[in-house]
Amino acid sequence: MYTSAFTLLALLATPFVAASPVTPRVPASSISYTNCGNANDVLQIQSLTFNPTNPTAGQNLTVNFSGTLGSTIDTGSSGNVTVSFSSIQVVNQAFDLCNELKSDASAPQCPLQQGSRNFSQTVALPANIPAADYKIGVTANTQTGSPLLCVNIDLNLSS
Repeated sequence: MYTSAFTLLALLATPFVAASPVTPRVPASSISYTNCGNANDVLQIQSLTFNPTNPTAGQNLTVNFSGTLGSTIDTGSSGNVTVSFSSIQVVNQAFDLCNELKSDASAPQCPLQQGSRNFSQTVALPANIPAADYKIGVTANTQTGSPLLCVNIDLNLSS
C-alpha cells in the first residue's frame, strides 16, 4: 500500500553519494519504474507515477501510487531498499514496514487492511545529489514472508 514510501526512502538515502568523487555528466533527467514482482505478490501495483517526470536536484518530486492489497499487512512486514550510483551500490537498507509507517503521522497505520489503495507524497530532492544515473530497488515481504512487492526505479538526475 505504501510503495511510494519505499521509493521515497531510497530517494532520501541518496545524499550518501554526495561525497563520491565520481560525478558523471547526465544529459537529461528522467524517472521510470519496472514492476519486478509477479501475479502472486500481495500488493498488485496498478500505477506508480512521478511528477515531474524529469526531476532535478533541489526540487520537489511527487510520487503517486495506486494498487490493491490482497491480504492484511501487519507487524513483522519488512523491506529492503538498495541504491546504486554509477554502478556502485551505495545504500542497502533493511526496514520494518510498520515502523516506517509510524514515523509518518499522515500515513495509514498497521494493520493495513486488504483492498484498493491510493497514495501521493511530495519529497524535496536534496540540492547536493550529484547528476547521475541511479538504480533504486525496493522489495518487501509480509509478516508471513510472502512477497509483498518488488519495484526497480531508474532515476536519471540532472543538475
